[in-house]
Amino acid sequence: MKPHDQRIRFSLKTKNPVRARTLFEQELKAQWDRYFGIHTGPAGGAPPIRFIDLIDEYIAYVRNAKKAKSWPMLKQRLRIIPEIWPEITIGKIGPRDIAALDQKLAAMGRSEYTRNHYMGLLKAFFNWAKRAKHFNGGNPIKEFKPYIVNSKRREFTPAEMARIFNAADKLEQEAQRGLPKYAARLIRLLSFTEMLLGEAINLKWAYVGPAEIRIPRTETKQKKEKAIPIMPEVAADLDSLRALDPVFVFPLDQTAKTVGPKWTIAKIRGFSGIKDFIFHGLRHTAASIMVSDALGHGVGLADIMEILGHSKVETTMRYLHANEGRKRTALGTVADRLPGGKKAPGARNKGKIEE
Repeated sequence: MKPHDQRIRFSLKTKNPVRARTLFEQELKAQWDRYFGIHTGPAGGAPPIRFIDLIDEYIAYVRNAKKAKSWPMLKQRLRIIPEIWPEITIGKIGPRDIAALDQKLAAMGRSEYTRNHYMGLLKAFFNWAKRAKHFNGGNPIKEFKPYIVNSKRREFTPAEMARIFNAADKLEQEAQRGLPKYAARLIRLLSFTEMLLGEAINLKWAYVGPAEIRIPRTETKQKKEKAIPIMPEVAADLDSLRALDPVFVFPLDQTAKTVGPKWTIAKIRGFSGIKDFIFHGLRHTAASIMVSDALGHGVGLADIMEILGHSKVETTMRYLHANEGRKRTALGTVADRLPGGKKAPGARNKGKIEE
C-alpha cells in the first residue's frame, strides 16, 4: 500500500499527494511507536524538527501540488536561510530570529523588495507547516512589517518612452539571437497589452485569437483568466512572429527566457540613457495613463482592473503616480472655480462656486 493511492488520500482527507505522503508517514510512525513501545523523543513525543528538515518537502509541495513555476528560485532562497538560522527548530523561530534574518539579508546586499519577498515566502512556508501539522505555533512572520518599495517604481515620460522604443528598435536590429532579437516587438506588446513579462515571453499561439489574447488562469500571476483586445500597434508584430514557431509567440529556449530579460534591460538602459529602466515600468506607465486619463471618459475602473488582472481597487490605484502636469491641471481646475482665480487652460467655466 502506497501513500499516493487514491484510497489512502481519501482516508487522510486530502487530494494532495505530497501532503498525503507526509500524513501517511506520520501516522505510520505513530502506530509503529505505539505498537512496539518505542519513544523517539522526550516524554514519548517526536524529535524536534529543524527548519532545514522541511525545505525539500515544502519545495515538493510547491512544485507538484501548487504547480508553481518559480520553485527553483524559492528553493534557492530557502537554502540561504538555514545558514542564518543554524540548527534552529521550526517551533522556536520567533520575532527576534525574523529581525536577525532581515538584518543579515540587508548586510548581504538584498534590496528591501527582495527582503519582502523572503518574508512572503516564509509566511507561506509557516502556513503550510502548520497545515501539515509540523508545528502548532503562530506564524512568526505576522509581526514583520513589509518595506514600502512602490516609490522606486515610476512611470516613464512620453520623451522617455520615445527613447525606450528607439533603443529597442536599435537592439533588435543589432541582436543575432535570444530575447534581444525581439526587443522592439516585446516592448510594444508589453506597452499596449499590459501583460506581465512572464506572461508575454511564455505566450502561446493557442491563446491568440483574431481580435483578442485570452490567457488562461493557469498562466497568470493572479490565477485568473485575462482577455486582452489586440490593438493595431501589436497586430503587425504578431503577424511577423507567427511563422517562427508553431507553439510560442517568442521562439525562446529556457536559457533565453531566464537570462535574456536582464541582458535586454542592460542594453536598453545603455542605448536610451534611462538608468532605471525595467520592463515593469512600461506597465506602470500605461496603467497610470489609463487611470488618470481614460478613467471617467467612457472607461470604467472595472475595465482597467480587468486589463491589469487586479482583484482589488487598491492594487490598481497604486499604479497612479503623481505627475507635475496633472497636478498643475488639478490646481488649475480649482483656480478656475474660485473667485479671483485665472482661467486654467482647457477649463470650461469660470466664476463663483455654485451654491
